[in-house]
This record gives sequence, structure tokens and C-alpha cells, in this order.
Amino acid sequence: GNLHVIPVIYEGIFAGAQVSMRDITHIKAAEMALRESEEKYITMFRKNPVPLTLVDLPGSFFTDVNEAFERNSGFSRSDIIGKRPGEIGIFPYPDEYTHLSEEIRERGHVSGLDMHCRAKGGEIRNVLFSSQLVDIHGQPGILSAIEDITRLKSAESAMNAIVTAIVETT
Repeated sequence: GNLHVIPVIYEGIFAGAQVSMRDITHIKAAEMALRESEEKYITMFRKNPVPLTLVDLPGSFFTDVNEAFERNSGFSRSDIIGKRPGEIGIFPYPDEYTHLSEEIRERGHVSGLDMHCRAKGGEIRNVLFSSQLVDIHGQPGILSAIEDITRLKSAESAMNAIVTAIVETT
């Protein structure tokens, strides 16, 4: 609880004390629940196996990325945080990024948008972008999940080449 003690002085002599107490158990429990909720969110974001990014909408600056994003892209958090996508060249085809931005602004979300992203080493990868407008401390932001489908696209191209070769020989 919360305890306050005020001495009572009468004609210069200690005559007693005024004591007040307030039960703050519920406040402490709420603070603990909030802390646990924040820790759970941080863990779910950082440890999520899907690459995730958070971007503040007004300035389009990256505000956070998770460990899967770092592993898959080769960019570290310090390479990304506080920078705009154009500064790091993550979108090799500007019209795709423009289309992504317009879709999010118009609809509030995109799901499975086929795009290209550049890894830190320069490799261009096929990805599916799913993004959602979110509130980040009272400011609009964009939460994005990025699925790398480069291998799938390569396998698809190889299969199409085989089918074409078979059709042409018959």
C-alpha cells in the first residue's frame, strides 16, 4: 500500500501522528500486466519467424525490424532504423514501392503483393508483401510481413521451361 505519516505538533510538542493509507495493489497489478504485455509484444515481434518491419507513416522511416528480417535481408537493425527505404535501396524497382505505398494509403492494407526486394549483398529477391496500417504511440505506421518466394519463382520458371520444351518437341 501507500502510507503517509504526518506528525501532529501542539504548542511545540509532538502530540501524535496523522496516518493515511491507500491500497495501490490494483495499480501495481496493472503496471505488472502492462510490463508483461509489452515484453510479450517485443518477443512476438523480434522472434517471429516471418520477416517484419515497422515504418512510421508520416516520414516513411523504418522504426523497427525483427531478427528474421535481419537474417533474410542481411541488413542489421542499425543499417535500417531511422532510414527511408530509398536511402538503403531495398526496393530496386521504384514503381513497385510507389504501388505498395498507394495501395496501403487507399485501402489501409495489402496482402500478398508480389514485389522485389534487394538484400544487403545486392541480390534481388522475389517477395510477397503484406502490410497493415497500425497505430504506433498515437502515430500512424505500417507493419509489414515479407515472405521470400525467390526459390518458388525459380522452380516455377524451371517447370515452365520444361513444359515449353516438351510442347515444342511434340
